[in-house]
Amino acid sequence: MKVAARQAGILDPRPAGPTTLRFVSEPEAAALATIKDLSKRSSINAGDTIVVCDAGGGTVDLISYIFQSTDPFVVKECAKGDGDLYGGVFLDEAFIRFVKKKSPKGTWYPVTKTEERKFLNDEWEHAIFSVFSPIVDKIEVLVRRQVDAIHDKYQEKPKYIILVGGFGRSRFLFNHLQERFGRIVLQSSGNKPWTAICRGAVVQGLVRHNPFANLGVEVEARVARMSYGIKYTTLFIEGHHKEADKTWSHVYQHYRAKNQIAWFLREGEDISGKRSVLHSYVRLLEAPSFKGSEQIYCSASCAPPGRYGDSDDIHRFCTMKWDKIIDIDALPKWTNPIGAVYLRLDYVIKMDCEDGTVNFSVYCQGSKVGEEEVEVQFN
Repeated sequence: MKVAARQAGILDPRPAGPTTLRFVSEPEAAALATIKDLSKRSSINAGDTIVVCDAGGGTVDLISYIFQSTDPFVVKECAKGDGDLYGGVFLDEAFIRFVKKKSPKGTWYPVTKTEERKFLNDEWEHAIFSVFSPIVDKIEVLVRRQVDAIHDKYQEKPKYIILVGGFGRSRFLFNHLQERFGRIVLQSSGNKPWTAICRGAVVQGLVRHNPFANLGVEVEARVARMSYGIKYTTLFIEGHHKEADKTWSHVYQHYRAKNQIAWFLREGEDISGKRSVLHSYVRLLEAPSFKGSEQIYCSASCAPPGRYGDSDDIHRFCTMKWDKIIDIDALPKWTNPIGAVYLRLDYVIKMDCEDGTVNFSVYCQGSKVGEEEVEVQFN
């Protein structure tokens, strides 16, 4: 995303000074705008919870918050977010497929995409229930998961369920959810649902530019949707590590356990506005030259294992390359039990969380030698 912004010219030099690029997830931006609108309601109290359902053209994303205070409005994510590909575009596609099935063979072939769009605009309000209902039922399941998660955590249902997004304007969706969850389901009028993401992104940018601006809301903490970590080896301990990971190290002259995972961030953890995690590592070098890289792994499991291979849900996320030359001559020497001498490379991997991005960096010999900024899945 940062590369795309740079290629689009957003970061080009300008008279006002350097441009600061920050990211905010779509559901969080929608929630920021929604909570700002809610600030006009006197019924919101500290301890209340809300679910924001951002139903757009392609996806439906849900995010839940608890109000820490109301003057000023400070919120904290209270449940792991959810989402899926259930947006309005899938209704359009399903409706076209339905009509094609009902049309005599060969009669739909001459219909152009422009005519299809006009047909959807003219006829969609009279669409058949069997096309609309399955998508709305799936959205209901997502909403219920959030409601249940809040109830399990706080022993009460959310105060409001708020619909935003283009598809969030649908009266059919609104009526369906009200039938299931009652009058706690709210839907803004006019263009507010449709413009929630854009308005929320502006609010976030203005608040970051001027933290003292009274713009309605501050997000105190987020919840990570995924875990992020690296693989490493360590001293093999009988009974603790798996035999399959036992490997002899001629460098250390003892058995090591490979395929171990050190998680910097775990799924479901609260993430404050800024957070740093540091892990220290050692490499023993045999050659006088060194080119380093680190693989970053991720997992969506609610309890990520400490071993690579114990779950099919651990995937390679990105590679962080060491982009600076290490002064090999300055490294201390280390001698193993049989007298072989190696160069000892001590380094630190640091993870910084801020505004929906995570920056992994490597520090060695007092300076940063590698960096990888990634968009991390927060709620």
